[in-house]
Amino acid sequence: NCAATMFNDEVFLLYRAIGDYDTYVSTLGLAKSKDGYNFTTFDDPIMKPEADFEKYGVEDPRITLLEGKYYIAYTAVKTPVPKGDVEFHIGIASTTDFKTFERHGTIINEYRDKDGVLFPEKINGRYVLMHRAPEPHMWIAYSNDLKNWTDHTKFFSPIENTWQDFKVGAGAPPIKTDQGWLEFYHG
Repeated sequence: NCAATMFNDEVFLLYRAIGDYDTYVSTLGLAKSKDGYNFTTFDDPIMKPEADFEKYGVEDPRITLLEGKYYIAYTAVKTPVPKGDVEFHIGIASTTDFKTFERHGTIINEYRDKDGVLFPEKINGRYVLMHRAPEPHMWIAYSNDLKNWTDHTKFFSPIENTWQDFKVGAGAPPIKTDQGWLEFYHG
């Protein structure tokens, strides 16, 4: 899973990078491209686990440009991946330069949650988030402060006997169209 955005006339791609597969601690790597086809990668990750809630990984980023700041919703992995039942939540970080990141902590900690993506504009003065918890459905929630989320509503579920019959989750940030919001999702 990766996320892409435009920054300083370049495509910035954030991707999950795994160092030692036995410990499986994920980080976020950065790749840049001037043409969208040929990418340059860097040796060091741009985001590594820092807090206990993401001790075993930061992964599956989704980048949203909102009010002049890039917000990264990511999966914060708290327990070891190869060791059984994994605890994970959505973490939020923000940046204006892709060099320094402000961590805003995890959100919706009542249950395991991932595939978080913020809408690129507030709706009725509130932040809007799509997420996948409880699995396997897609939910929408609203917040005034990016910390406290309310009005959770399930809006999309897997469809039996199709490529999306196991789970569904948000991909990129939604795109506003004349007919509403367009969302690319995965199954």
